[in-house]
Amino acid sequence: MAYRKVYFRLHTEGYISGWSSDSDKAAFKEESRRLFKSLGWMLTPGHNGCCDTVTKGQQDLYLHPSSFSGVLDEDNIQSLQEQLSKAQTFRCYHTDRYEEYRDLSDEGYRAELETKRDEITEYILKKCRTKRRNFYIVAPVAVHLAEHFEIRRLCDKDRRNKIGNQFVAELMDGLLQKGWLVSAETSQGEGIRTATNKERGARQAVTQVAGQITMEGQPSPPEKAPKRKKPPQPVEYLQVGAAFFVLRAVHIGAYAWFVSESLVVVVIAFVWLSRYTCFTIKKGDNSMEQRKNLCAQVPISLHNRVTEAKEALGQTTAEYITNLLTEYYEMKENGGNTAMTNGKNRTMAFQIDEELFQRIKAHLDRESARLGRKVTQREFVLGAIIGVLNMAEPMDVDETGVAPCEAPADQGDPQPPEEEESDVEAKNGAV
Repeated sequence: MAYRKVYFRLHTEGYISGWSSDSDKAAFKEESRRLFKSLGWMLTPGHNGCCDTVTKGQQDLYLHPSSFSGVLDEDNIQSLQEQLSKAQTFRCYHTDRYEEYRDLSDEGYRAELETKRDEITEYILKKCRTKRRNFYIVAPVAVHLAEHFEIRRLCDKDRRNKIGNQFVAELMDGLLQKGWLVSAETSQGEGIRTATNKERGARQAVTQVAGQITMEGQPSPPEKAPKRKKPPQPVEYLQVGAAFFVLRAVHIGAYAWFVSESLVVVVIAFVWLSRYTCFTIKKGDNSMEQRKNLCAQVPISLHNRVTEAKEALGQTTAEYITNLLTEYYEMKENGGNTAMTNGKNRTMAFQIDEELFQRIKAHLDRESARLGRKVTQREFVLGAIIGVLNMAEPMDVDETGVAPCEAPADQGDPQPPEEEESDVEAKNGAV
């Protein structure tokens, strides 16, 4: 006998998202109760806003006006759907069938889980694996893992899954004792993770999540030794003048290693002549700063701009990025202005009160609107400082001791003295 979760979808007269009238509600209740009682179902009236519930053996249904839902014997689904189609206040338009429920005891449930012990163990270790050794999972791991292997049972329709949770918790305790799981106290509480292969073989003490006694982990199977690269074979060469003829093929990486650890620099490209390699070298120094890779993912649009810029300058990507970063940090060290990198500028910084700052900001906004361009704080401060200094400093004087806009006393016609008002009246006569 098979049982399944079922929903009988209904259209009920007078109900959409709520009842349109009390009479429609009363008619629905009266007809649904009468129908199920006539079919031998036991009624449990709903209270405090809850709907009625009907049961028959291990079957049950919750009688909501939009759907009758519950666990039914699959053999009874079709016949009950036909009975519901005869109702007057509601109409069943569809039936949905979901997960299966089994008539399984606690002992039977545990026995079935036991047959899956290896599968559950593998799943636990997979889900508890973290990217780093200092990362731990603090969520209720056992409950979530038990849901994955849950068997829905008629005696546990509320799905508390007590037996499944206990089985997974006991299995995780065993993995902690073996050292296959590791627990630690974190800022969010006690956490757990899968042990690394190295930790499994170290037989280190492991503390259990549930506060059990600590035990030594069991050794894991021996790991395969990592494959080691063969060291580069010595190179036989013949010197002729300033050139060397290598007598066997050598990987380019060997050349690169040789150059970085010595005081010689390869000055021409490798030329392959049959099985021989010819190159010339010259003495130099290794004062050049060592290099290291710097990798980052950037948007495609920015990558295209970088590619166009370096091609226009005829530079490699490494040269362009090096110059760009060098210029950026030099600008940052000199107050954020590229003009300050010439060593002839100085930085002057000071604090002002909030009211004065807001006045300056408002003035800059007005000037920007008037001039049609953005007036910066630097431009404003420099202009104010230069203006004050020009007014406060004495005027420049040339070698003759004469100010720029003043003629010497012995040159040009002297300006006639201004006549007094009384003299003018005397000449022209009083009016």
